[in-house]
Amino acid sequence: MDPQLETLTRQLANTAARNTAVSIIDRITVAKRTKKENETIAELEEIVNDLLSDKNNLFLIAQAYEQRLMAHRTSASDIEYISDGLALFAITPFWR
Repeated sequence: MDPQLETLTRQLANTAARNTAVSIIDRITVAKRTKKENETIAELEEIVNDLLSDKNNLFLIAQAYEQRLMAHRTSASDIEYISDGLALFAITPFWR
């Protein structure tokens, strides 16, 4: 596999694992157990900020995947060139 794709896939997996519903619910539950309102609010804000940061990271990963995909796409002119080459090959006898 392409090293850049490996890195993107690893980043995607790490971000997804970090943001499972169970993981976030656990963090919220722990934050709410704190008796001090200010600490609870600070922890909940940190959770929200982490989620927003991961959302932005996922957006960048998606863009990088899209760029890699665009680099591998075959253009219409490429297909025409290949088709013309195959048509020429099909018309030319093998015994010449």
